[in-house]
Amino acid sequence: MDVCPAVTLDLTPTEQLELEGIKMHKKELLDDIQRLKKEIADVIAEIEDFEHTEESKQVQKTKQVACGKKKFNMDPQKVSVAMTISGVIVVEYMGPDE
Repeated sequence: MDVCPAVTLDLTPTEQLELEGIKMHKKELLDDIQRLKKEIADVIAEIEDFEHTEESKQVQKTKQVACGKKKFNMDPQKVSVAMTISGVIVVEYMGPDE
């Protein structure tokens, strides 16, 4: 990473200052790259967690509906009321004219 000492001796003071500036800039860029890699990893973890949460909600909803279907086949009227109250199904009232 460092320049060979023999090469540095051949540089003028201005060139050595410029070389030091380049080294500092390189270090800053490498630090920025590491920071960005960490931020990307954090965002990816957050996205995966969100996806897992959404999948879990969908699986739970599917299980709830499957259980409701099974119970509905045993006692349709009782289960329809229970599922409506729990929010699994939504019933819209259609008046006598509809």
